[in-house]
Amino acid sequence: MATQTLDIATLKRQMQITTFHSEENARSFASRVRAGMVVLGDADEDRSEFWVCTMALAAKLERAGYEVASPILASSRAAV
Repeated sequence: MATQTLDIATLKRQMQITTFHSEENARSFASRVRAGMVVLGDADEDRSEFWVCTMALAAKLERAGYEVASPILASSRAAV
């Protein structure tokens, strides 16, 4: 299987990824948008990024080596 490369900067510009620096904020946003998934994005010593994207894009990111955070459950969406 070939490794899939994704241009993260382009995905952000195209607004296919919404970036947060707090997992809590990313999960809150993901629970309010259709098909929102939280992916653990780029990190360095000072900060981490949490990306919210569609389930399809999350699957592509996972194949490219990024880690998908535990999914937002449908029951938690209904409570919002």
